[in-house]
This record gives sequence, C-alpha cells and structure tokens, in this order.
Amino acid sequence: LAARQSLDPLHGGRQALTAKRISAIAPWRVLALGDLAYPNGSKADFSAYYAPSYGTFKAITWPLPGNHEYRTADAAGFRSYFGIAAGAPTWWAKRAGAWLVVGLDSEKVSSQPQLDFIRATLAANDGVPTVVAWHRPRYSLGQHGDNADVEPLWALVSADTDVRIALWGHDHDYERMKVPVA
Repeated sequence: LAARQSLDPLHGGRQALTAKRISAIAPWRVLALGDLAYPNGSKADFSAYYAPSYGTFKAITWPLPGNHEYRTADAAGFRSYFGIAAGAPTWWAKRAGAWLVVGLDSEKVSSQPQLDFIRATLAANDGVPTVVAWHRPRYSLGQHGDNADVEPLWALVSADTDVRIALWGHDHDYERMKVPVA
C-alpha cells in the first residue's frame, strides 16, 4: 500500500499537487472514480473544490459518482457539473483503443437497468479486453474495508474472462492485489 493521502480539502487535500502531476503526464483521458467534491458533492462543492484543480481535465474526464456525490439528491451536483441529465444513467461504456472501459455506479448496485447494462455490454464485447471501474470496492484493505453489497457487480465482472482490470476508489489509497474470482 502507498501512503494514505486525503483528497478532500476539508482534511488537507492535495488537489493542486495531483492536478500538476496529471498535467505533467498529459493524459488523453482521466478516469475519476467518485468522491470528486467534498463534503457533499453539491454544485457548490464542485465549483469550490473540483473545478479549480481538476476542472482543467473536465473535457477528457470519464467520471463516476461516489457516495459523497449522493449526499445531494440523485447526485445532482455531479450530474450538473458533468452534464448528465437528472434520472439518466450514471454508468457507461467507452472504447479506449483496443480496450473497452466500463464505468459503473456502486451507489446503484440494485439497479436492474445497470445490471442488465453490464450483462449486455460484456456479452456484446466478447473477446475485447476490458477495464471495469466503480467507486466502492468489493475487496479492500483500506479504512472502509470490503463492501459486500457491491457483490452483484463483482459477480458479473469477475465471471467475465475479458475483464482484465477492476478499478475502485473510496478508500483514498493505492492497493494492488489479486482478489478472489468467482
């Protein structure tokens, strides 16, 4: 595990430093794994805390909501900032060269439309190497630990042999591990 680094401004966040590092590598995409604007993911929080640092990368960001975004009704601040209509899905699939990148919403685990989406997306992309990402991890050694309630997502993802990488946020640390496969 890497040293823990808080990302929220209320607890000594380092957004400016991280944004500078992102600029230095000049990525063509940024995958944002939730809890993007503390404390509540409100429109004001995005304006005050996200936009001044990470806002530079908004046009190349593939965002996912986290639990803090849902501290506002229907993740309204997140939706407003990233231009996602109220009630529209917050999950998506995009191509990145030969790879498929799938973003899921760990706060909507029981959403049948999302579960149907991931099933159909994985089936339609058989043979395509895939990265799947969401906010709250199924397995974690971090402060929040494992999240058994995201098992429906993990069961679908881990059963698909094309999924090569699963990325999660939430714990604000870096872990790299082999996890149990169904």
